[in-house]
Amino acid sequence: MKKILLWGGIALFILIVIGIIAGSGGDKKGSEEGANLATSPSSSKQSAKMATARKEDQKEVKKEVKVGEALTVGEVKWVAGNPEKTSMIESGNEFIKPAKANGVFIIVPLTAELIGKESGTIDSSQFNIVDSKGRKFRPTDNTDVMMILSDSSIFLKQVDPNVPVNGKAVFDIATDATGLKLEIEDLRTFSSEKGYVDLGL
Repeated sequence: MKKILLWGGIALFILIVIGIIAGSGGDKKGSEEGANLATSPSSSKQSAKMATARKEDQKEVKKEVKVGEALTVGEVKWVAGNPEKTSMIESGNEFIKPAKANGVFIIVPLTAELIGKESGTIDSSQFNIVDSKGRKFRPTDNTDVMMILSDSSIFLKQVDPNVPVNGKAVFDIATDATGLKLEIEDLRTFSSEKGYVDLGL
């Protein structure tokens, strides 16, 4: 009777050990299958596509051209002409006094052409001049400048599909500012797209 109980106990112990080994083997197999799924070709392709999309977004944000080259921001194509740097803007009219800069004026001739379908209005809030120190300068609100420019200002002009409009943007910036770039934001209200023109100053 004692021998029967002893052999029965040994057999039960062996069954328990076999069960534990089989269970751990299954978990390992399941883990390996999960790992294989994570590194499957389709998963790798999807990751590669996402990485490419992120790179394209970064290129879109950082796009930059030189003076005379076309820059498309949203649905508007921009071309900046050679900028002028001056401390004073003469009026050419005896009834309007010259405009004097607090720092130095940067006058940028611009051509805008809508390549989309819906008309829009160019606003001064779309523009900055950024220098090598990361400082940003808004277009000037100098009344004398506004009077001198009159209809030649680019601001508040309407852009219609495939009808280029011309005008000037004037900035009053620090005299020590260098490495100047014109930052142009998208005409569309809820877009964060922007581009840059290296002014060569």
